[in-house]
Amino acid sequence: MLGPVIGSLVGNYLVLLDWRWPFRVMTILIGLNTLAIVLCMEETYSSVLERKFQAELGGASGPSTGYAKEVFVRTFTRPPRMLLNPGIIYVFLVSHPLLFGRHDPPTGIYSYNWPAETVGLCYLGLGIGFLASALTAAIYQDRIYRYMSTRHRNEGQPEYRLIVTQLGMVIFPAGLLLWGWTAEAQVHWIVPLIGTAIFGYGLMAAFNSIQAFIVDAYAPYSAAAMAAATFMRSITGAVLPIFAPNLFLNLSYGKGATLLACVSLPAVPVPVLLLVSGGRLREKWKFKA
Repeated sequence: MLGPVIGSLVGNYLVLLDWRWPFRVMTILIGLNTLAIVLCMEETYSSVLERKFQAELGGASGPSTGYAKEVFVRTFTRPPRMLLNPGIIYVFLVSHPLLFGRHDPPTGIYSYNWPAETVGLCYLGLGIGFLASALTAAIYQDRIYRYMSTRHRNEGQPEYRLIVTQLGMVIFPAGLLLWGWTAEAQVHWIVPLIGTAIFGYGLMAAFNSIQAFIVDAYAPYSAAAMAAATFMRSITGAVLPIFAPNLFLNLSYGKGATLLACVSLPAVPVPVLLLVSGGRLREKWKFKA
């Protein structure tokens, strides 16, 4: 959750040492994480454990080569096939260093001219919003789920997770507008940072609850569904930031933030629509492995 904040903050200092150091650190951390996964993680999927247990009791041989190939193909093609299912896609794109950092040569757009040693601190507003959102989810997410289950006299539906999503979808465009237009007005830097905190709160409230919804809605293929969502998010996260500076350089902070807020507006009513009709849609277009 704090990866974008801590990564940007630490990465800013690593770049000051040498542009190669961020890549070195990422390579080291990814390598250690891969080793930990290979050496320390154990199988927890109940169906696989049950098959192994039955094979050990009955003395049956392991799966055939043909079966293993079928499982491999089916497993690794689930995520891209799931991308065809309806989903909620939102993109957060904003350039903090452009507003807060010092630029040489000047970019022609207003900046608070923070020195390179401290410009990474501009992400702390997002971090505060992320943490506040996580605290809200920890306190209220399960309570809301139990309340909705009791009210509708059932064992729970994935769509009950989207109530928190709806809260986030309403809040984060407001934070985006506050950030953009206070930066446009060149007010004290704390006000745009408050806007990023509000944005971060709304964004993470929507993000975390959507993750929970995906896990519930696509069980027992939750891992594949999360892989599909992560795949799509990674593509947008890699491509769209390339155009971030030009967006604000050409439109200014206020108009650029307004454009992003308007792009997000069609998604605002989606959680309510899914809360009302999500169950029927899941039954009609149920994903088959």
